[in-house]
Amino acid sequence: MILKLDDQPIADQDSPNAADEPIKIFEGFVAPGRHKVSLRVECGATGDANQSYAAEGVFIVEAVDGKQARVKLSVDETGDGPQSLAKKKEGSFDVRVRGDVASLKLDEK
Repeated sequence: MILKLDDQPIADQDSPNAADEPIKIFEGFVAPGRHKVSLRVECGATGDANQSYAAEGVFIVEAVDGKQARVKLSVDETGDGPQSLAKKKEGSFDVRVRGDVASLKLDEK
């Protein structure tokens, strides 16, 4: 998983465990204005580098002076998954990156 802000990597994790609970990847400050946030995920089958998937979502976020921008990114996978594809040598999968963006008053969470 690679998280980028304005095309600069700000987080890179090999195996984040977010199956049960969301994980906080980045918290920081940006200048007011438009910013590009992108998340790329890759997942491969154990023992078979030929069976994998990658998905990337790119979102434009407006940081407003005096407000807090909150960006929640989620990855949703449906289908057989890479491990099952590696065993059966056939199947399907669909991977999507979703972004939920909110502009909040500084004292809101």
